[in-house]
Amino acid sequence: MDREIKTTEMHCGGGAVRIIDSGFPKLTQPTLLGKRREVTEKHDKIRSYLLSEPRGHSDLYGVVPCDSELEEADLGVLLMHNAGMGIMCGHAIMAVARYAVDKGIVKRAHDPSGTSVNIHCPCGLVKTTVLPDNSVTFISVPSFVAISGLDLRLSSGRQVKVDIVFGGTFYALLDSTQLGIHISEEPICQLTQLGEEIKNLVNSTQKLLHPESEDLCICGGTLIHDGVGGTRDSANILVYGNQQVERSAGGSCVSARLAHQFSAGDIQKQEIKVCFNSKVPHSMLSGKVIDELELVLPDGRAVQAVRTAVTGRPFYIGENKYFMEEDDFISKNGGFLIQQ
Repeated sequence: MDREIKTTEMHCGGGAVRIIDSGFPKLTQPTLLGKRREVTEKHDKIRSYLLSEPRGHSDLYGVVPCDSELEEADLGVLLMHNAGMGIMCGHAIMAVARYAVDKGIVKRAHDPSGTSVNIHCPCGLVKTTVLPDNSVTFISVPSFVAISGLDLRLSSGRQVKVDIVFGGTFYALLDSTQLGIHISEEPICQLTQLGEEIKNLVNSTQKLLHPESEDLCICGGTLIHDGVGGTRDSANILVYGNQQVERSAGGSCVSARLAHQFSAGDIQKQEIKVCFNSKVPHSMLSGKVIDELELVLPDGRAVQAVRTAVTGRPFYIGENKYFMEEDDFISKNGGFLIQQ
C-alpha cells in the first residue's frame, strides 16, 4: 500500500467529523497557520482523498490534530472541508475536545465542573470544557458584526440585505423571511444555490477586516436563519465551502448569531438562547453571551465584540482505516465529488 490513514469518526448535532489519528504527512512549519498553508500547497490531494468519494462525501468535515506554538494550547487542529482548509468549526471542535480527553491527550479531571481542553484553531485559541456527561462547552474567539444591512442583488433580480458577522469565520447572515421561505420546508438544493451565490457576492464585492490575520478575511459561508429572536428556539442552515451544507446548527454559527442578536439588543449577557436547530432533528446547540470587549481593526476602527459559550454533545460513530493503492488513480487524484 502506498499510504494508510487511520481515523476516528464522530458527530455533533448530526455534523460528521473525520479525525485523523495517523498516516497524514508530517508537517514541518512551526506555526499553525504555516501548517495550514503547507497542507494547501503540498497535501491538498490527501485532504480531498480523505473527504471526497469514494471514502467520504461532499458535506464531510475533517480534522488533523497537530502541535501548536501556543503555550496555553493542549493541541492544535487543522480543519478541512470539501473546498479546502477551514478556519473554525464549532461542531468539529466539540468532537475534538471529547476525543482529546478520551485518547489521553488531555488527562481527564474527575471533577463535576469538567475537564478543560484548550484547542488552537486557525481563528485562535478556543477554550473548551468536557463535562462528565461528555457534552462540551467552548468559549468562542471574539465575535462581532462587521457589516450591517449590506444590499445585494441576486441573479434572479431580487434584492436582499445581509449582515456580515464573525463567529470564528465570517458569515453572511440572511433572514429567510425576506424571501418568504421556510428553512424546514425549502428544498436543500435551492438553499445551497442561494447560499453559494450570496457568499460569492460578498467575497467579490467586500473587503473584510480582522484584527488578527489576513488569513481570516474571507466570507466562509452564508448562514440562512428564520429570524426568530430573543431566547426562543431558532433554526438556521449554513452553506459553505463548495456548496457544502452543515448538518448541525453550527457552533461558530451560534456564536455569530449570538453576536448579531446581542448587537441588536435582542438578547442580554448570560441570557441563554435555549436551542439552535438545523434541518436535522435533534441537532440542537445552545449558547449565551458571556463577555464584551472592544477590538481594533487594521484600519483603526474600533468594533464591539463578544465572547460566547456554546454547548453541544458529540458522539462516536466508529473507526476507519483508509488505503491508497499505487495504481488507484481515482484516489491519487483526490477522489471526486458529485454535487446534487
